[in-house]
Amino acid sequence: MSANGDCELEDQGFGQGLTRVQDWGEEAEGGVVFGIRLKRVRYHSCGSSDTSHLNYATTKVRTVKAGHLKSLVAYLCPSEGSVEPSFLSVFVSTYPTFTTQEELLDLLIERYKVAKSYLTDEKGNSHDVTDVEQEKVKTTCRNVISFIKLWVDQHYDGFKRPPHLPALTKLIDFLRSHLSQEEQLLSSVERLLARFQEELSDGSPQACSTWQHGEFTVFTLHHQLFAECVTHLAAKLFKAVKAEECISFLKAKQDKDIVAPSIYAMVNQFNQLTRLTIATILQATDDQNVHCCQARAKVVGQWIMIGLSCRKLKNFASLKAILSGLDSQPIHRLRKTWSCLSNEQVVYFEELLGLMTVDNNHETSRNVLQREGTAKYVEGTSEERSGKKKGSPGPTILGVVPHLGTFLQDLTYIDSAFPDLTKDGLINFEKRRKYFEVFAQIQLFQKSAANYPETFESHPAIEHWLQNAEVYSDKASYDFSVVLEPDEGTETPEGSGPVFQSQSSLRKLYSRITSRGGVEFGNTPAVSHPGGTDTVQRERFHSHSGCIDDSREVEDDIFIIRVAFHGTQDQCNYKSLKLKKTDNTSTVVKLTLEKHGLEDLPPVDYELHQLLNDGGRIAIPTNSPVFYAMKSKESNYNFILEPKSPKH
Repeated sequence: MSANGDCELEDQGFGQGLTRVQDWGEEAEGGVVFGIRLKRVRYHSCGSSDTSHLNYATTKVRTVKAGHLKSLVAYLCPSEGSVEPSFLSVFVSTYPTFTTQEELLDLLIERYKVAKSYLTDEKGNSHDVTDVEQEKVKTTCRNVISFIKLWVDQHYDGFKRPPHLPALTKLIDFLRSHLSQEEQLLSSVERLLARFQEELSDGSPQACSTWQHGEFTVFTLHHQLFAECVTHLAAKLFKAVKAEECISFLKAKQDKDIVAPSIYAMVNQFNQLTRLTIATILQATDDQNVHCCQARAKVVGQWIMIGLSCRKLKNFASLKAILSGLDSQPIHRLRKTWSCLSNEQVVYFEELLGLMTVDNNHETSRNVLQREGTAKYVEGTSEERSGKKKGSPGPTILGVVPHLGTFLQDLTYIDSAFPDLTKDGLINFEKRRKYFEVFAQIQLFQKSAANYPETFESHPAIEHWLQNAEVYSDKASYDFSVVLEPDEGTETPEGSGPVFQSQSSLRKLYSRITSRGGVEFGNTPAVSHPGGTDTVQRERFHSHSGCIDDSREVEDDIFIIRVAFHGTQDQCNYKSLKLKKTDNTSTVVKLTLEKHGLEDLPPVDYELHQLLNDGGRIAIPTNSPVFYAMKSKESNYNFILEPKSPKH
């Protein structure tokens, strides 16, 4: 409703042929740069049903694009006016990417004290101020307190900074000396401090399972129960993930377990499950304790069924880890083993691979996650879908565990495509908004991960085996695989085929592997490709075993875009360009000018914009990989090349 009591209605058009929201440049105020959009609304008097005399008004919408840290904090806790609705959420979720917790707290305390100093001096004597000035001071202080409450209530884990919890201690000192009347807030922070101190002082080791590694195999439980146990562990780790740690994990060169422990734990579990899949297949023996392709095929089939059960449980994280193991170099090359699988197992495997493929930036798995992530039902396999009655729902599964590597990949591309600071040295808040979009997705799925049924009970002994069972390095796994099934034309160690007695020959085999530095136990680091002996070409799944850290890699794929030159946006003047995903903006600009016969024009004078389906557009940053800077969910990859706007 407008200020004069009229009802506002959003207009579906903004002038002739224009959208109802129009970009209108930028403006700076108080050290903060705002992006300006004009939004047209129509309204009429609420007491009248006559719509023949509709009035139109244009409102200005401001969003923060950049600013100095101190200016952003001032905007966060203003003395008058309102704050952009999304700014608070984005700021509190992403501030660790541009400042420290201690520095932010110092700025908040400083803003509160400076505001109070307008009313009283250090001795408590009151200053002569107007009512307007007094109200501004009160508004500033209220906003500081409100933000601290939001910070403590929703992001309290960030205050757990061992060993002395400096930010919490400083906050309590401030509250006691300046805000003793905020008893509820003070009590909440004190309880938080006591809880963290107790957790940090409790150094007693966790009780270790008495079960030994050898007492468990991949066949210990039915594949459905095994998948439930894996899902219970994956959901527990995913719910503990702190989205803001993702950036620290990606940027840290070392000590990732310290700067991002929740991400590190899930990555480790992913890699452990991948390597466990590989190790159990390579170690498989028959009833006579003999290594043979039939025994390995039985284990491969069991992992496929566990992966299928994970799919039905919407545990995409464990499914991805298992598939990475099954489609790794050491396992993929075992042709005789794969030939022993049933047709049904092969169909299931191929379907799961198709679901989790990395093609088109994980498009298939993203679409499934979008449909099922917060939904009640699971689509199931193609065979199950064809056998169901039309309209009948699948099994009811409320929980979900997505593959964390997809989000890490998105954040990596954002970090590469957008600078931390603008050319003027301001904090690039637009980049933080893109971070926040990914963080929000993670947090949404974390809520869903809490919805798994209580019947998914913890199995400490099995979880202990999953996390600590014997696994091999990539080089050792590959060597083991080559010994089991040598490449064609290579003499087999036992003369006639890949069959080894476990008593003597197998001891030699293990000795050969371990002498090359192969055996590893639990908590393995992110893995890499095998060494120089790895000559087998990948045919299916373009990822190596343990692929969470693959988020740093960019596939050398080709994609097609259509680019028009300024003033020639009609259909016939689009030029198609074939580009790699690694090609940056300058490459696209140069190729576009060549396609349009304008090679003599300097590429530095032009900028690239993506034309969106809704009529809007986004500017592609200079020297950024075009594919990862654009909106990839658009149905058409249409762009336009325009002269750069003159600087004012």
